[in-house]
Amino acid sequence: MLSYQNLEEGKNADYYKTHYRLLKEFRVKDHLNSNNKILERIYHLKPSGTDYNLYIRID
Repeated sequence: MLSYQNLEEGKNADYYKTHYRLLKEFRVKDHLNSNNKILERIYHLKPSGTDYNLYIRID
């Protein structure tokens, strides 16, 4: 399951902690690269995109 929020925090955290495990975090800043040094600086100052988390269901 993909989520833009941390499912281990908030109203239903206990349910998600019991039934899901965080598999990977995807952070926009980790994937912004450019051969142009000026663009590279801009990307790191103001990343464009959305961070999200990938969860796997556990039984």
